[in-house]
Amino acid sequence: LESRRDRAMGAVADMLVRWGTMKVGDIVVVGEQYGKVRKMLDDTGKQIKSAGPSTPIQLTGLSEPPTPGSDVLVVPNVARAREVVSLRQRRRLDAEATQQLIEEEKLKEKKEMEAFLQSEKDEDEISTEKAFEEKIVDPIVVPVVLKADTDGSLEALRYSVEALTMEIQHKAEEFQKKRGSSNSNDEEIDFSLLPEGSGFKIIRHGVGEITAQDIDMAAAFGGTIFGFNVRAPKQIVTRAVNEGVDVVTQGVIYHLLDDMNSKLKAHLPQQEKMNVLGTAEVMQTFTMSGKKRSDAEWTVAGCRVLNGSILNKSRVRVLRNGEIIHKSSGIDSLQHFKDRVKSVTKGSECGITLTGFQEFQNGDIIEAFEIVKQAN
Repeated sequence: LESRRDRAMGAVADMLVRWGTMKVGDIVVVGEQYGKVRKMLDDTGKQIKSAGPSTPIQLTGLSEPPTPGSDVLVVPNVARAREVVSLRQRRRLDAEATQQLIEEEKLKEKKEMEAFLQSEKDEDEISTEKAFEEKIVDPIVVPVVLKADTDGSLEALRYSVEALTMEIQHKAEEFQKKRGSSNSNDEEIDFSLLPEGSGFKIIRHGVGEITAQDIDMAAAFGGTIFGFNVRAPKQIVTRAVNEGVDVVTQGVIYHLLDDMNSKLKAHLPQQEKMNVLGTAEVMQTFTMSGKKRSDAEWTVAGCRVLNGSILNKSRVRVLRNGEIIHKSSGIDSLQHFKDRVKSVTKGSECGITLTGFQEFQNGDIIEAFEIVKQAN
């Protein structure tokens, strides 16, 4: 029914005898562990030597607190107990291996499909803004190890984490569909930055104080340990620091969930924002040729800067009737009269040459911009 780890008695299990009789000294099997019944207490706390059907008891003698709902079986001897545990372990390993193969096959199919879709994608026909919105990113999954003082607390914590993950995934999916802007504050997650499928993955959970095994598991997966009403011994804290593992403990479950949200926020990607540096209007085009370009002809756009500044190292895009018809990683040549210059400002005239684009028309707008990353 319930289990916990007691500092004095070790693993303690509260259970109800359904049939037969359980006695002190019996060899019992629970899940994948076995032990010898060292002590039994009745519902009044009185020590007893045997218990019959429908009797609630408290049992000690197991190495670990069993999972609530597990059957406790009395077996004739230790040899038989080992056989039962070994069989259960083999069955679990076989099931895990089968599931692993299934997951690997699904992942392989997913990667193949993503590779195919990526190869079919024509980046030249996607505007800068749309490219930012539609780029494929992996879900942000934060591995966590959960520890609690009792099985009841652990189940409540697990449920809360799973519910939080479902809420995050649902909101992230809504924002990705809307493609809208999000006005988040320091206390909330900007769900528009989260790819679908983001959230928390419980890689290990258990009852009792934080152990070296918890640290090792968190370190292997790059995870964080969250403890509810549990402590971490000094040597475990030192080990966590050495392994680079964060350990967070709280006595209030909602505070612990807030800490998880903060950990997820720390994994958010930096936002990319486009800053327009300046715009210029094409007033006239000139066809040029010369030895420096192997006598090939090229087009110079004679422009007037309307706003801001045009820098020779700026990324640019060409707009016609409000639609983007070309984007370039930089300006090939920026001239003011006959001089090559690094920049021209509002009201100035200049000549602009772009590599890979010659189809300028009068009235086209050349927009210079930069991409900056903003920390979350």
